[in-house]
Amino acid sequence: MRHGTDSHFQISQRADYINNDLFEWVQFNRAIINTRDEPLADARKYRRLHLLHGDTNVLPTSLLLKVGTTALVLDLLEMDRLPKIVLADAVMTFRNLSHQPDGPWLVPLADGRCANAVELLFKFLEAGRNEFLGRDMETDVILRVWEEVLSALATRPEILVGKVDWITKRWLFRQFMERENINWNDPWLKAQDLEFHHVDPARNLGMALAQTPFAWDIPPSDIADAMRAAPVNTRAQARSRIMKMLKNQHIRYFVDWEVIDAEGVNSLNLLNPFDASPEEADSWARQLNLI
Repeated sequence: MRHGTDSHFQISQRADYINNDLFEWVQFNRAIINTRDEPLADARKYRRLHLLHGDTNVLPTSLLLKVGTTALVLDLLEMDRLPKIVLADAVMTFRNLSHQPDGPWLVPLADGRCANAVELLFKFLEAGRNEFLGRDMETDVILRVWEEVLSALATRPEILVGKVDWITKRWLFRQFMERENINWNDPWLKAQDLEFHHVDPARNLGMALAQTPFAWDIPPSDIADAMRAAPVNTRAQARSRIMKMLKNQHIRYFVDWEVIDAEGVNSLNLLNPFDASPEEADSWARQLNLI
């Protein structure tokens, strides 16, 4: 919800606060992509694209699409298979679309033409399907859900209640306003806005309406396990193992993405994000008599 703007309800929570397409310092000028040279890994091999424009999501389907489609687009970028589409002004397009929950979702292109945003997204979907369909089950789920959501956006957006955050929130608020005979500016509705995003699933208004793809419907036990066990195929596994060793030691230590410092020894650098068991981690731990 946004007050004092062109509409009472916006698609994006962040659109009005994004000022550039690319910028180095997030503290001073929020951009779609933060280009700060901080790879948090071996700078000779890796670079990091920090995406600032994405909203926090409630519904599992929205989260699946946000992370999954971004991953597929990055895969296409690495293969040089992205559709040849250039927006005239990415920031203004982002803001203008956010203020048009009912459409028309028309965007100006760099070549002077105007195109339908959903049709442009279909071009990215088609490129992803051509390159990655059949790669693995997760990719196939992402491609299928992506197509279903884009098709519904173009014809019947209302059937995406329970799948797409902004559509679900808007439907829920309209129902609430009608039942309670209030308007968009009522403080009661602001409270409901907060409850929609509540971190407790039992209180979260959005999760009560969730329609999650079967392959993405994660059991509560698996979620609980994931809160306590790090992924086994990234450096998070090594970082977690060392943190558990250090927590009962009477020394000062510091843990960051790619480095662990402890009193009395040199820093341990975890420069490969995909190395779950770096050899140097064990030798570092032995210096502290952790193993």
